[in-house]
Amino acid sequence: MSDAQLVLFARHPDRVNITNSSREKLIKGDTLNLNDLSSAMEGVDAVYANLAGKDIAKQAQNIVI
Repeated sequence: MSDAQLVLFARHPDRVNITNSSREKLIKGDTLNLNDLSSAMEGVDAVYANLAGKDIAKQAQNIVI
């Protein structure tokens, strides 16, 4: 198992199952909100994005800015 620290960012955090609270941090937010996203990504080394919905292109653009 990895010892990497994970930041999990979700619009619906109640749908996310934390399996190891010592290395997983859950943040509620929306990828369309740049303030939420910027705060969540501060100090993060890599991003995995599992995007969905009608605004996928805008969500992806916000992540790579």
